[in-house]
Amino acid sequence: MGEEKRRVPSGGDLRLIERWPSLKPFVHGGLAAFVQGSTFYVPFAAIYYSPFLAHVRQSPKFLGFNLLAKSCPDGIVIRTLSTSLQLGLFEILRNKAIATNDGMTLALYQEAACGLTAGAAEAYFSFPFVYACLPSVDPTNLSLAQRAKYRNIFHALYSMTANKKVSALWTNAGPYLKTRMGTNAGMLTSYNPSLRYLRDSCGLSETRAQLGASAVSAFFAAACSVPVKNVLAHGESGSYLDCALKILKSRGSLAFFTGFSRQFALVGPPIMILWFAYENIRKL
Repeated sequence: MGEEKRRVPSGGDLRLIERWPSLKPFVHGGLAAFVQGSTFYVPFAAIYYSPFLAHVRQSPKFLGFNLLAKSCPDGIVIRTLSTSLQLGLFEILRNKAIATNDGMTLALYQEAACGLTAGAAEAYFSFPFVYACLPSVDPTNLSLAQRAKYRNIFHALYSMTANKKVSALWTNAGPYLKTRMGTNAGMLTSYNPSLRYLRDSCGLSETRAQLGASAVSAFFAAACSVPVKNVLAHGESGSYLDCALKILKSRGSLAFFTGFSRQFALVGPPIMILWFAYENIRKL
């Protein structure tokens, strides 16, 4: 029998192999985000559309919940794409910073710089989609009733820019970007230092260290976003700094963290699932 011929990689295959180290962090982040989104969106939609809640769906008071359930597939797509960008860019920036440090551990300010850059990119990219389809943002010129008419995220984006410039997609983006950047910066900056400390100094196993670090990451994500939300909530007049000084003078520094437990309950479980899924996907 003749020797079996081996398949010679084509030019496209070679280019993909060469680019894979750069693409891999984005793929890992997207897969982890898909796991995270499916864990939360799918059960919510299944429960909400059950026959037991038919009277709730028919009530005008629950239009926001109707829109959220309707946008579950879009929500998974949005978070998969935006988190892929976030974690992929963060990993690439960290690798370049470590190479600059000759392989040494990054200082906290370097972790913060990488986290803030990746978090800002994710917030800027995700806002048009969230603005169009999800009720977590309440723009002044787009009501829930209007958003409920959109068939999907692409129809929403097309409708919003049909008679306007593309820059209209970032109308009233300021509050969302500030809050989201705070969440992302706290989440990304704190994870790897916590993981190293729990694994190397406390002697925890890899799995326990990952769970502990993800909990710390969720804590700082809430801690960095709650002050921003509280200042924005009192921002009827004056600049952001003026509002912050007014809160500090009238109510003290602890007032910035009002609602922390609610914010932690909101962002904590998704962040912990995201990190745990991301670490295990990287091992495959």
